[in-house]
Amino acid sequence: MCITRYLKILWKIEDIKVIRYKAFQPSDFSCPIQCRNDLLFNVNTYQNVTSKTEEGILVLSANPSKFYISLNGKKILQQLDAFKIMYKIVSLKESAINLNYGDIGLYSVILVEDFYEYLKSSSNLRGNINGYCKKYKVGMIFMVPNVDSESAFLKNNEFLLNNIQPKQYVSNLFINISSTIPYITKRCLKLGNIHPHTNSWTLFNNSVYFSSVLSVNSSETLSVVIKDNGFYDDIEKVFFGGQMNYWIIQLLFHDTIIYFEPRLKNKFSFERYIQIDIDDIFVGQQGTRIVAEDVDYLIKSQKDLRENIDNFTYTLGYSGYFFRRGNSLEEKGDEYLMENKDNFLWFPHMWKHNHAQDHDESYLKAVMAQNRLFAENFKLPLVKGYAVSPQHIGVYPVLDHLYDAWKEIWNVTITSTEEYPHFKPMGGRRGFKYKNVSILPRQTCGLYTHTLYYHAYPGGYQTFLDNIFGGNLFFSILLNPYNVFMTHQQNYAHDRLAEYTFKNVVNFFKCYTNIKFKWVETSVLEKMYFETFPEEQKIIWTNPCDDSRHIKLLPSTKNCKDILLPNLLIIGPQKTGTTALANFLKLHPDVGTNDLLEDSFEEVQFFSNEYKYEKGIYWYSSLFQNAKNQSKNFIFEKTANYFDHPTAPVTTSSLLGYPFIIIVLKDPVLRAYSWYQHMKFHNDPIASKYTFEEIMLSNNNETIKLKSRCYTPGRYAFHLLKWLRYYPPSKIITIDSDTLLTDPSKTLTNLGKKIGLSDFNFNSVIKYNENKGFHCPVIEGHLKCLGKSKGRKYDKLPEKIIKDIDNLTMINLKRSVSQHIPDNNDYIGVVNYTNQVFRRAVKNGFEFTLMVVGESGLGKSTFLNTLFATELEKYEGNVIPPTQKVAPRSFYLTENKVKVKITLVDTPGFGDSIDNTNCWKPIMEYIDSKYSQYLSEETKIERKKKIPDERVHLCLYFIAPTGHSLREIDIKFMKNLHDKVNIIPLIAKADTLTPAEMNRFKANILRDIEKHGIKIYQFESDGGDEGSQAYSRVPYGIVCSNHVVETKAGRKVRVREYLWGVVEVDNLKHNDFVAMKEVLLKKHLVDLICDTANVHYENFRFNQLSGPFKGSNVDCDPMSQMEAENRILEEQFEATKKNMEKVYSEKVIDWELKLKERENKLAVVEKEQRQLLQSKREKLDQLTKEIQDIKMSIGYNENASSKSSPGEKKKKSTTLGLFHRNTKHEV
Repeated sequence: MCITRYLKILWKIEDIKVIRYKAFQPSDFSCPIQCRNDLLFNVNTYQNVTSKTEEGILVLSANPSKFYISLNGKKILQQLDAFKIMYKIVSLKESAINLNYGDIGLYSVILVEDFYEYLKSSSNLRGNINGYCKKYKVGMIFMVPNVDSESAFLKNNEFLLNNIQPKQYVSNLFINISSTIPYITKRCLKLGNIHPHTNSWTLFNNSVYFSSVLSVNSSETLSVVIKDNGFYDDIEKVFFGGQMNYWIIQLLFHDTIIYFEPRLKNKFSFERYIQIDIDDIFVGQQGTRIVAEDVDYLIKSQKDLRENIDNFTYTLGYSGYFFRRGNSLEEKGDEYLMENKDNFLWFPHMWKHNHAQDHDESYLKAVMAQNRLFAENFKLPLVKGYAVSPQHIGVYPVLDHLYDAWKEIWNVTITSTEEYPHFKPMGGRRGFKYKNVSILPRQTCGLYTHTLYYHAYPGGYQTFLDNIFGGNLFFSILLNPYNVFMTHQQNYAHDRLAEYTFKNVVNFFKCYTNIKFKWVETSVLEKMYFETFPEEQKIIWTNPCDDSRHIKLLPSTKNCKDILLPNLLIIGPQKTGTTALANFLKLHPDVGTNDLLEDSFEEVQFFSNEYKYEKGIYWYSSLFQNAKNQSKNFIFEKTANYFDHPTAPVTTSSLLGYPFIIIVLKDPVLRAYSWYQHMKFHNDPIASKYTFEEIMLSNNNETIKLKSRCYTPGRYAFHLLKWLRYYPPSKIITIDSDTLLTDPSKTLTNLGKKIGLSDFNFNSVIKYNENKGFHCPVIEGHLKCLGKSKGRKYDKLPEKIIKDIDNLTMINLKRSVSQHIPDNNDYIGVVNYTNQVFRRAVKNGFEFTLMVVGESGLGKSTFLNTLFATELEKYEGNVIPPTQKVAPRSFYLTENKVKVKITLVDTPGFGDSIDNTNCWKPIMEYIDSKYSQYLSEETKIERKKKIPDERVHLCLYFIAPTGHSLREIDIKFMKNLHDKVNIIPLIAKADTLTPAEMNRFKANILRDIEKHGIKIYQFESDGGDEGSQAYSRVPYGIVCSNHVVETKAGRKVRVREYLWGVVEVDNLKHNDFVAMKEVLLKKHLVDLICDTANVHYENFRFNQLSGPFKGSNVDCDPMSQMEAENRILEEQFEATKKNMEKVYSEKVIDWELKLKERENKLAVVEKEQRQLLQSKREKLDQLTKEIQDIKMSIGYNENASSKSSPGEKKKKSTTLGLFHRNTKHEV
């Protein structure tokens, strides 16, 4: 009975239809402004002395602790974090601020958090800031708070900002069209109806010293953001009178930072790349998932976004287990999505949305294999190498078994996460690489699995809109050039919030900014990201136990109680007594250190050894197991090369927080001498061969590495500045090496007081050893001194050597810019002309364009690879395909501080066609186009300071190794080119000819060249025998290959291998490649550039500027020439005018005929409609008459009326939440 009743209930449930309310569709954003094209990208740049300042921002705050937590402070720091440059927050109460190191300024922008507090700071501090800004031409940014109107600085202050007006209401805002600040911001921007309408604005009056950036009226007499142009004190400044919680202020703050630090434009251009991931496309509770209609809207949404983002495509993440596990409508939706799967790109999660922290590697491989099989069965178009872990678990904090499983099953090379290094701040998210997987930072957009309806959005509908129009989503796109957004399939169901969100945020940016949105495949996005931010490739560990979100992502086997990290570091430098200090310090009962390592004895070197650092924090923490077991309060690690390691300051602070940093300082010269003796003791061949003086004072290439290790760690000020960027001064403790040596007990006692150690009598455990000549620790009643490699005594250095080395820094600085250092002042200085030329070359560099020409199959592309000993492009199977078109490629070479931009122009081969007439024409057109491009730039009214030089400086003409003489096509080709470019002939594949055949062939080629008057490049010999031999080898017979083999003598050579033997590329006895390279790159590179500019380009320029009549006399009367030109132009104008009149007449006649035809058609339609209307009226009259007859026949009473029963009630339509949802439909 019960079973029957249960089945009836189930039967009734099956009959219930699933109802979906119709999605609410709010109106889209409509741009209220229209811009002229000339206002869009008219961008200016502040010319600060960037070559003498580092990329850094100094933030001056009255109260740094409050600044961190204030709304304005958080918004400012988010932007500074996103710019990914160093910034430092310093209190205005500091008596002195370090602004430079030598001649290098540490900051390129000065940001003052509170304008009025800055005016109250010491005059000495303000004077130092002003002097620094003038010297390095550094700009200043002032945030002017909305203070009470009684402030003394409102009427009069040192910045000539008179009559500042706080607590004002603002209704409209206008960007000054002529302002130099806007970069991302459009110059035509106008805003009305500013909300919220509060008195939170500070306004400034304009004056002769200031220009408006953002005004409250079109006349620009009152401004919210104003710029001091530096007319008064030579320092440009920007003052902000609005708070950072309004989007236009954030936008202009962003542009101001870029204006004062133009190097950021290389990373933060107008382009924003967008990838939108839809996670968990099948995962969700019944009733929350997408249905078939949602799929159609998703396709439409993708199409709408493509109007502003070329080729944009949604990427869908799937867990195959949940396919068709919704209600009936949702199952049909899943099926319909699969029918339209090719409209999107797909990537895998886990089969059952499994969390990596809950399973071992074998289980993860199994569920990944199931998910992969699902994709193969449905033939999903997958994004190659991309996957996302559910809830990002295992990506960071890293779980190695997830990466290993990914590699084996999916060959994953790219993923993304929002958790590295932390979820907040948003601007601080970074990318990294781990186990050959690139991790891109992921962004959130304010939509989650529970945001299905507008009316149910957390905080209300207005909060949803604020997020798009100037809120966190707007901010995220502004700050990130590359955006990978996380959304969920629920955001595309019901009200479809995601579709509205991204369509309108793109339109909002398009309206008010110059940003251009782009979409590329994930692999391309990854490549571009790490090319823009290469410093992010190395992972920087953080402590997961310091982040509540990261704690939840840890597996059960990783307990925070098991993670023990040091709170004190002895960082060096080497050879200053750090080992002795460590041995003495661990005598204290409350102090522990790391366990000994087999490969590095007492030093861990975790932060300075990439291999060890890759092992991660759990490995590092395991090294302090004994200290943990003994419950030590202080745990330290000593590694002496941390001090001068370039990344140790950031990696230590990121993982350890703010441990005490102990630095032992010794006279730099004596420290260098000690290192030299250390290397000599260990039988270093260079130290054994040269004296200390020879190593330090000579510029021998053989000694340069040892000299660097002697000299570099002793640059104490330079390295200390790096540590002070990441640690407060209170955490850095310096110890004098001499005091440590003579009185270690006193030194340790003082150190203990500074770090908070309990009192301990170090005298009782540290004793002087007469035999050793230094102090040793007492362990179990016995002196335990360091080994024989420690504490050695050396011969005393002569004072002269110490003095000479003390001057080493100055001498090296002068030599670094090739400045001559005379022994006396009796000289004029013209001898330094070559030094000045070299210095200018170092500064500006060179540009050189090399073109290779010849028939197909002669190895032109292989030659380019061989010339620069690299693979300029990778080819499948190492087989280089034939070049199809003129293909320029550029790269930079830097040698001894001289930078050369090399452009290689590979050209398509010729000679294969039946008709080779004019086969040289594309190459000539390319050469002429580059001359024209240079001439166009040169003749502009406003020329660039340095015009990019893409002119072809040399053409290497490849001759087939026929062994006879030049072919007709070779002669014609070179004769057509020799007046346009420098030509050097090369004989390709010289290994196909015997030496005798090669000599005869060269003689025949030179004879043909002279006979036909072909002008090849003539080298000017430098007079050396070796050089003369190189010049005599023209035309050069060359062999090309990058294949390297090792000879029996251990020498590595590039060869071409044959059954009969090998041909060495770099052997003059085998071919002329080395001779050709010698004269081309080493001796005549500048000559070729100069000859191109002074001869070939000048000929081209003369022909172009000598008048419109080819062959005309240059000395003709200018007035006559102008009249002739005017006649030609008038004739052209008259011809064009007649042609346009004719076209216009034809168009008018054509339209008249079309209109007449349409009128006739409309007349016919009108007649038919009138006839139809008349017939319907007649029918209506007939029906009306019949009704009246029926009424009369039955005696119908029209006055009778029926009333509704008083019990009936009219049903009211219901409204669900904020929006009317009475309309229902079945999907």
